[in-house]
Amino acid sequence: LVPVLALLTTPLLAHPLASLARPARPAASLKLNVENIKQAGSLREAGRGRRGFGIGQRQIHASAFAPSRRHVAAAKTMMILVPPHPLVKHYLGVARLDMAPSLMTKNALAELGRILMYELIRDWLPTVTQEIAATYGPAEGVFIDNTKPIKIIPIGRTAPVLLEQTSTLLPASQTYHVGLKDSAEYYLDTMPEKFSNDDKVLVVIPELASHEVIDRVLSDILEKGAQQENMRIMTVLAAPSALAKLGLKFASVRMYAAMIDPDVDEEGRILPGLGDLEARTFGSIA
Repeated sequence: LVPVLALLTTPLLAHPLASLARPARPAASLKLNVENIKQAGSLREAGRGRRGFGIGQRQIHASAFAPSRRHVAAAKTMMILVPPHPLVKHYLGVARLDMAPSLMTKNALAELGRILMYELIRDWLPTVTQEIAATYGPAEGVFIDNTKPIKIIPIGRTAPVLLEQTSTLLPASQTYHVGLKDSAEYYLDTMPEKFSNDDKVLVVIPELASHEVIDRVLSDILEKGAQQENMRIMTVLAAPSALAKLGLKFASVRMYAAMIDPDVDEEGRILPGLGDLEARTFGSIA
């Protein structure tokens, strides 16, 4: 058998386990929400070479998902960035495979987390500049400021998987785990009592099918002293309904997602989604 890690480096169309996937939906149905945003004029390609964004990185404002744009058009809303990188699409496809073994799902999520983190910190890591002695003379060096660690808050059991391969991208960070029930009540909270107003805070959540849980966490972080301008969200999938409710309340928070899925069913499951992600990642729901 080919090792699982080797499988993850194989192009998806030639993937030995691609046959395990259920028949794909027509592309038009999966892109319906994006087409609606284009028609509304709320989706645009970032300026090429623009500082802080990947070339051609897709920016979407949360106002595009509001039921009525009439009341939000003039207001500032959360920006959601969806990197168009082919590796994001590849590992998202692997993560969606219905019959994939747990290790494959877990590795795909870790790869997605690494790529999303790279995009997220592009213009966000604090740096210091100093003159250094290069081989042929003095030069200006720019280095990550390790005295200002990024505060990372993964929500739930699966969120830390997205961070497994990001240690080399974050020379200095502090992690505070939280867990919440569907009622948005904490069963685990290791956040500090206070954040400084210049702390950079990253909230990691695998999926955003609804807004209640992350709304509670973001609100509590703000109450502890953090500023929206210094906060970011990483998620694999987000639903338009959740984005519409978060957009105005957390207008200055920026979100990075691998995909915005079209819908949520009556049971609150994002569609087409990732299934029961905790069970698929760890092999059980215990």
